[in-house]
Amino acid sequence: MSGPRQYILLVEDDRKVAEALEKELESWTRRRSIEVLRASSAAEGLTQVDMHGDDISIVIAELQMADKSGSEFLSELSLRHPNIVSFLLSGVPDVEEIVKSLHANMFGLISKPWDSWNLRLELSMAYEVAENRRIGSRNAPLGPAAKGSARAASPALLRERD
Repeated sequence: MSGPRQYILLVEDDRKVAEALEKELESWTRRRSIEVLRASSAAEGLTQVDMHGDDISIVIAELQMADKSGSEFLSELSLRHPNIVSFLLSGVPDVEEIVKSLHANMFGLISKPWDSWNLRLELSMAYEVAENRRIGSRNAPLGPAAKGSARAASPALLRERD
C-alpha cells in the first residue's frame, strides 16, 4: 500500500497486555503497512489522536483505565474524530460501560483473553470500514444499527487468517 501513513492506536495501561496485543497483530499490521501506536492512559491516547488525527484508522481502548473509563474515552474520540473506528478491550464486561460505548459509536468489543482468528477478523472488518471512510465514502459514524450491514458487505473477510 502506498499513500498516507496509517496507524492503529492501542490504549492500554497494562504494558504486558499492550505488548501481547501488538505482537498478536504484527503480521496483520505489516501486511497493511499500518504502524502501531501505544498509549498507557486515556489522556495519552487523546494526545496521540490529536497528533495523528485521521491517519489513525482504528483505536483499541481498555475499558477500565485509571484516568478515564473506556466509554468516556470513546465519547471524546468520537467527538474529535468520528471516522476513527473504535473497539473496547475488556477482561470483565461492564454492561453499563459497554452501553455507553455503543452510544459513542464503538465498533466492537474485544474480550481478554482474545481469540486470535476472531480478533483479526474483527479488525479486518473495521479496517475496511475505516478505508471506505478514508477514500471518500465518509458515512456517518457506524452505530449499532448500521454496523451489521457493514459487516455483511465483505464475505471474503471470513477467509482472513492472518
